Amino acid sequence: MVFTEGVTVTDKSQRLTSDTLLYNKEKKEGYALGNAVFVDTTQNTQVRGGTIYYNDSTKTVTAYNKPVFVSQIDGDTTWLTADTLHSVETTPDSNNTDSTARHIKAYHDVRIFKNNLQALADSLFYDGRDSIFTLFGQPVLWADSVQFVGDTVKMKMQDSKIKMVSLLQNALIINCKDGTFYDQIKGRIIFAHFDSSRIHHVDVFSSGEAVYYVQDAENKYIGVNRIECSNMLLNFGDNQIQKIRFYTDPKAIMSNMRQTDHN
Repeated sequence: MVFTEGVTVTDKSQRLTSDTLLYNKEKKEGYALGNAVFVDTTQNTQVRGGTIYYNDSTKTVTAYNKPVFVSQIDGDTTWLTADTLHSVETTPDSNNTDSTARHIKAYHDVRIFKNNLQALADSLFYDGRDSIFTLFGQPVLWADSVQFVGDTVKMKMQDSKIKMVSLLQNALIINCKDGTFYDQIKGRIIFAHFDSSRIHHVDVFSSGEAVYYVQDAENKYIGVNRIECSNMLLNFGDNQIQKIRFYTDPKAIMSNMRQTDHN
């Protein structure tokens, strides 16, 4: 069946609109063509694209041609773009009382935009049940002035705010306070914990290293501290390192500003 000149299909909490719809009644699947928008009012999400494939039996949605996934929680909007977006509705498990959730697979050229948050990756998986984004393929995440890099990056969201970022293998955090000098933290695995979307403390596991600028009470730079230690705990305040705890044979070198090669 072919429907044209503006189409709207509704099913409980879901709505699909497009310029044209090609629908196979036996297979319960269709292609929405032109200005296609799939809305899930229960999850408060949208999938947009030039073309959207929808299967009513499997509850899957696949969007092509400049697709966008939009999620709105408490007035805050998250935008996710990629070459292809694939969404599937899941039923709750035994530990979850919510009715349904949606998983999102995105590939390639993945980009995330949100207030005080941006991310790039080759591909992504989003688990709607626990609100975790997993980014693959040279992922990079920016939150405020902090950059996160790792072979795999996991971002846990809670109440539309970042709760934790996990950097798995070749982990690196770069923090720039003034656009000139950069604090750096690296290790094999790093867990960064947030409070109200601002970095609170960081756990570094295996091959830990930190390079950070030391300031006096008047916020004047007095030197650079370089520390190597297997495991470290770094506490942040005002978006900068305030205290570090070292575990297992730490080695530290303090250099003044003139002795340091800042490049």
